This record gives sequence, structure tokens and C-alpha cells, in this order.
Amino acid sequence: MSVQSGVREIVALIDQYKLNTRLFNNVIEEITEEKSNEKLSDNTNNVKWLVGHLLNARYGIANLIGVMEEDPNEDMFGHGKSIEEDIKYPSISSLRKQWNEFSPSMINKLESMTEDDLNKKAPFQLPIEDHTILGAISFFAHHEAYHIGQLGILRKYLDYGSMKYV
Repeated sequence: MSVQSGVREIVALIDQYKLNTRLFNNVIEEITEEKSNEKLSDNTNNVKWLVGHLLNARYGIANLIGVMEEDPNEDMFGHGKSIEEDIKYPSISSLRKQWNEFSPSMINKLESMTEDDLNKKAPFQLPIEDHTILGAISFFAHHEAYHIGQLGILRKYLDYGSMKYV
């Protein structure tokens, strides 16, 4: 990986996004379409909705850093949407395919960002003290890991065993 001089602080976050990309695939490995719709309780999300939410959030961070691709499922997963029982969500396999096709463009953009890019003020409020683009990138890496952890719990609940890291 070649990262521009002066941007060393993003290297760990790029590694985190690469790890999240791999873990996303690992945590949903073998989960069937039928099982992806099951919920732990009436108050929880299912695997499919979490997968769509993660993908939508990744589109959001990518747009923030200049990868201007629109999530085709924005109306189902975007801007604070909650799971709805009467919506036919895309298949888990199509969401996974979309994640794998889209993710490299976001990671490539992260690798080309300059210190000036990273130090710009984020255009929205963040729940952390760093309100820069770098802060947003950092927060959303945490957001992905949080939901991948939720998927790991659902994976075990659905009798698929633990997620693999490799």
C-alpha cells in the first residue's frame, strides 16, 4: 500500500476497513436467505437488515470522502431507517455481492487521501471529539465493527458457529 507522506495516522484505519471487509464476508458465510430473515426477538434486527445497513453506511462514508456512488437500496436502509416487516429486502447474496464490488473503490480512495483532505471539518455532527473527516472515518470504522459483532451473535443464534477471522 502506498500512502502519501504525512498521512500515517490513516494507515491503521485503512487496515481496519480491510479487516471489516473480510469479517463482513466471514460473518455472513453460509447464512441462507431463509435464515437471514430470522430475528432474535421482535425488538432486534435480522441478518439481512444489518447487512443492508452496513452497506448503506459504507456508501455514506465513501460519499463523504469523494467516492460518489449511490446506494441503490438507500430507501430501505438509509438515514435512520428501521427494519420494516412489509418490505421485500434484496437477497443477502446480492447485498454481499454489492459490498464486495463497491468496497475496493472506497478503500482505494482512503489510500489516496491527503492530510488536508483528512483535516477538513465533517459536514455533520459526530458522537466523538474529532469532528474532521478523519474523525468521521474513525467513527464509521467503529460503527462497522459494532454491527459485525451483532452479526456474529446472530450467526451463533442461527446455529452457524463462530465467525472466523481468517
